Amino acid sequence: MILVYLKQNHPEIYSRVKYFLIDSSPTLHQIQKKLLSGHDNVNIFHQDLSKIATGESILSNEKNPTYIIALEVLDNLPHDKIKRCEHSGNFFQAEVTPVHQSLNMFDEKQEYEEKFVLLSDSLLKNVLKVFPNNYFTSNPKWVPSVAYGFFEKLLKHRPNSKLVIADFDRLPPPDLHDQPPSSRLALDSGGPLVTSEGIDYPCYLSSPVASDILFPTDFQAMRYFISKQLNSNFVHVDQMKQAQFLLRYGEKEVNKTRNVFGYTPLIYDFTNCSVLTTSSRLK
Repeated sequence: MILVYLKQNHPEIYSRVKYFLIDSSPTLHQIQKKLLSGHDNVNIFHQDLSKIATGESILSNEKNPTYIIALEVLDNLPHDKIKRCEHSGNFFQAEVTPVHQSLNMFDEKQEYEEKFVLLSDSLLKNVLKVFPNNYFTSNPKWVPSVAYGFFEKLLKHRPNSKLVIADFDRLPPPDLHDQPPSSRLALDSGGPLVTSEGIDYPCYLSSPVASDILFPTDFQAMRYFISKQLNSNFVHVDQMKQAQFLLRYGEKEVNKTRNVFGYTPLIYDFTNCSVLTTSSRLK
């Protein structure tokens, strides 16, 4: 849609634009290549964001204006669970290991357990340097380490970037009515929403291997992290609910969707979504 709009309304800009599309799914990657084959200025990458977060780069170091749009990307990215010992100050990371060894990684009977070990992951160590120690306590906290690492690398290579990030800021609790009482007590506090074939599970450890795992985004923490990556003297980082964002930047389009009673799903539905943006500070 962006390229079509620019091509039709601003051909002089379209001719100078380079559009980068990143997807980790091989199926979606092939679909995108087919749909966008008519645009010579499109670069399509089949890449795992985890690899970019830990060092691989798809963008050259340039100061060209770059606009990064991430819509419902963060909720599916890998997260890590960590905690901090209040006595020693040491950080610990959660590791998941099988209870018994199986040659079949998709063995649905396989059981897993979670244990905390001393922090050793280099990406996590780098992320934790940004936050004050008192942000972490002895209570386990989920950290969007890949998202943090991805934005840190991207903003390093393209310092003249503007961001638009939209995602879930909260998710509904799992529906466990069909689960046995013992499972209902095993809820992973602060953890992701885990579902498979329409059935919710209390914890990723007890769910089928092929499950959807969705994380809510702590937009305040994300705003703090991104602010630390940018020159705050020149860049303003803002966060707002999705309804606020749509009314601020697209009120005319929103009003076109209202019914005779003034209702529009763009404003009154999806109340669990937020948007983070960056913009240049006025001089």
